[in-house]
Amino acid sequence: KQSRKGGQADSHSRSEQRSMSAALVYCPSYASYYGFLGAASALVFGNMGAAYGTWKSAVGMAAMAKLPRHRVQPEMVIKSMLPVIMAGGCGIYGL
Repeated sequence: KQSRKGGQADSHSRSEQRSMSAALVYCPSYASYYGFLGAASALVFGNMGAAYGTWKSAVGMAAMAKLPRHRVQPEMVIKSMLPVIMAGGCGIYGL
């Protein structure tokens, strides 16, 4: 039987089948579903948080725009723009 040309190919395919069945024991068929679901939820929630942070900081900037001109300082404008930039950075890292 060893002299047949396909003898070695049969033994390789059997060992591959055994390793595939062993892998299926440790990795069920629905594992990829939960993996992709986790990646998608991380993307969605990360960008929703960045959008919420941008919205809240924009509300603060709009409230500052209602202040009288003599009370608005350049440092306040820069400090109120910083959360918008940080929320955008969180959105980029969420992607």
